[in-house]
Amino acid sequence: MTTDNPQFFQDLRSQTGAVRFRVSKLGTRKALGEAQRAEAADAFNANGKFVSASKKLLDTKAPAYRAVTTAIARAKGYWRLNTVPYPEKGIRLMKRDKIPDFETAMAGYRTELAEAIAELSKALDAVVQSARANLGDLFNAADYPSAESLASIFRFDFDYPSLAVPEYLKQLNPMLYEAESRRLESRLQEAVAQNEQELAVELNEMVEHLIERLTPGEDGKQKKLNKSATEGFAEFFQRFRAVNVSGNAQLEGLIAQAEAAVQGADPSQLRKDAGLRQAFRERLATVQQTLSGVIVERPARMFSFDDEDADEGEPPT
Repeated sequence: MTTDNPQFFQDLRSQTGAVRFRVSKLGTRKALGEAQRAEAADAFNANGKFVSASKKLLDTKAPAYRAVTTAIARAKGYWRLNTVPYPEKGIRLMKRDKIPDFETAMAGYRTELAEAIAELSKALDAVVQSARANLGDLFNAADYPSAESLASIFRFDFDYPSLAVPEYLKQLNPMLYEAESRRLESRLQEAVAQNEQELAVELNEMVEHLIERLTPGEDGKQKKLNKSATEGFAEFFQRFRAVNVSGNAQLEGLIAQAEAAVQGADPSQLRKDAGLRQAFRERLATVQQTLSGVIVERPARMFSFDDEDADEGEPPT
């Protein structure tokens, strides 16, 4: 296996870097005060100490607010799509040659966010007045930020933390240096294994879905096959080459096998030719069988430290 090769980890450290991503947003819920909670409990003849309640500060579906959270979600989505997991919250690994493109993309998302914040600033009074009408006696003007403070509340930041063990430890405490070196290698092993697992699972799900669309229904009728059913593969193969850090020859061979299997797939031709559909489905089934063997070798999910609370707003695109 790749992870047994010390040279692999040396190359991995020299070819990849860590990217830490942080998000700051306005909290949209606030716990009710003690008196308000007691009042709510009274309505159900309950002890206030055993009741928890909160209020929703604003309408998170308001277009101006949603545009801001969408911009943040898109930036975070780009970070995730162009990196691979690392077992430390908020940190993922990126190939170093991709960092210039990442910086360019983040600059664009920051511009998008600044424009959305400017629009939210203009609409803030209306958003707050809507909250006042919805919350009634629970409304408190102090719960809401000023337009001038929005840029400091809604933001995303990123940096490139070092994953190297400090050299001074080698002289100060050689045993600690060795222990930290082993710990770093162990984390990189986890990252590589998780990267392989996620890529294999994602490809397997795509193959499984396409096989299902190519398989006649119980009534024997052909299922609808859209162009999108095959277009996603090209995007996956491109992203695989961009983010894969595993160096796993078996996985790379499987990806190449899958790419060859779907190459030239034309939904319009597949819809017309039953023999072509059958041959295509058989090729995919061979790929899926091999992928299934790779996936069951590892647990379904080893860590998810990069997964923070779900972002509000549109899914990143």
